[in-house]
Amino acid sequence: MILDALKDLALVIVTTYAILIALRTLAKRLYRSIGRVASSYDALKTLALALGSTVIDVGVVILAWAGGYLITLLFFGEFGSIGIRQTLYLNAFLVVELIKVALRFLLSPTTGDLRLIPLGDAAARTMTRGFTAIISILGYGQLLVVPIFNQNVSFAAGRAISVLLALAAIGVAATMTLRYRRAVSAWLIDQSEGMVRSGFLRALAGRWHWAALAYLAFLAAIVLAQPGGVLIPVLYASFQVLAGFIVGFAVSGWIAGTVSRGIELPPSLNQRLPLLERRLNTFVPQALTVLRFMILIAVTVFALHTIGLIDATGWLQSQIGVRATSALVTVAMILVVAFAVWLALSSWVDYRTNPEFGTVPSAREQTLLTLLKNAATIAIIVMTLMFTLSEIGINIAPLIASAGVLGLALGFGAQKL
Repeated sequence: MILDALKDLALVIVTTYAILIALRTLAKRLYRSIGRVASSYDALKTLALALGSTVIDVGVVILAWAGGYLITLLFFGEFGSIGIRQTLYLNAFLVVELIKVALRFLLSPTTGDLRLIPLGDAAARTMTRGFTAIISILGYGQLLVVPIFNQNVSFAAGRAISVLLALAAIGVAATMTLRYRRAVSAWLIDQSEGMVRSGFLRALAGRWHWAALAYLAFLAAIVLAQPGGVLIPVLYASFQVLAGFIVGFAVSGWIAGTVSRGIELPPSLNQRLPLLERRLNTFVPQALTVLRFMILIAVTVFALHTIGLIDATGWLQSQIGVRATSALVTVAMILVVAFAVWLALSSWVDYRTNPEFGTVPSAREQTLLTLLKNAATIAIIVMTLMFTLSEIGINIAPLIASAGVLGLALGFGAQKL
């Protein structure tokens, strides 16, 4: 009966995959054209083009699914209905292929210019093949093969097939882990460069495969001990953790690329404000490095929360969590606003003292403007420090009183200047 069921599905399977392969072959040319356009754009435009190519990829999957559905209605349908086996396959095809679309959106194995994660072409293709195999085994196995065995043989046979498929997927993941452990370690070390000066991350990246193998062994134990219904929630949590790390490394890689490229301003703006680009390239990379470190912490906390080791949601909803996150966001906004005000004031002074634009400033004006910039810089630093200390809960009243006395003394001392 299993062979009869597979014979009924053969035409639908061949049709859907023939349409999918044909459409994806045509779409790859379009992806490469989009990639050539994206190679000359910045990160945000590249992300928009990657999303556009993903929309095309989704359309290809839906067209292939619709073609298979049409063939099923024409050859197997009765009065506009289709059989349960064909329905199971078409549903599994749509779910599995859409998950693969999400995977291709992140890894872009055929078009490196649209890739969101800083990987080489060979590494992206290898990862895509491995994860595609795992997705196909679990997706088609649980959504198609197991229900067919349950219907045509017995529920015990379906459970046994489910265990074998899960172990096969775990075996593929373990093989990938062992085969590419050194390449992944080198990539992780390269991505963590500059975030922490100590060798902790380097040591962790060099031994990542032990944690991965231990987790795969944990999954295998769950499959063998409790084969019915426990694996899917664990796999869903694993997918969330993996997606979190992929997105985190994608954002971190984009930030690292921005830091390495630096900020380039238009030549006309550089002529008017010759120091602006240097200031931006001095402070912005430092802020982005801090942001990369914060992303690493956030991804780690998300992973620990997902697997149940910590309760991040409960902590964030607690009084301490709300106060801490509010203080963190407020301090970040204070620093950004203070930097923007200082940058605007310094750029205005540079423009006023630039002899190539506007009127040439006199010696007195140049001295006063320079003094204004220095005094304003000190004032911005002091005010930013005061606001930051106040936000984190430190009483700044004595500091304000001391600053008032010091400012009064400086005012009297500089009244003749």
